Amino acid sequence: MNISACGAIKEEYLAAWSIKPEEAETAWQAKLLLDEKIASQSGQIIPNYGIIPDIKPYPSQIDGSMIQSRSQHRNHLKQHGCIEVGNEKLKERKPEEPKGLKDVIVREVYRHLG
Repeated sequence: MNISACGAIKEEYLAAWSIKPEEAETAWQAKLLLDEKIASQSGQIIPNYGIIPDIKPYPSQIDGSMIQSRSQHRNHLKQHGCIEVGNEKLKERKPEEPKGLKDVIVREVYRHLG
């Protein structure tokens, strides 16, 4: 990221704060320190503004092979016919009427009516 882009990002960040400029500058400095701390702990450069770093390698629970990236993860799941719980697409279902519901309703209406 070049310096002019960094300055523009800082200006956008400071403009978003509805507090005194000095307090906004303090918040910006705290954000930079936090970003550095996160980057040093993870060993990665943490990009700003919605760019998510790739996943860390992990052993597959399906066959034990090492998965190195998100794309490999998606392909691996697809290859083995698996899905991630919470990411599956649900089919629209209409609730089914219990069998004999109409008879039960008619019986109850007649019972209450006399």
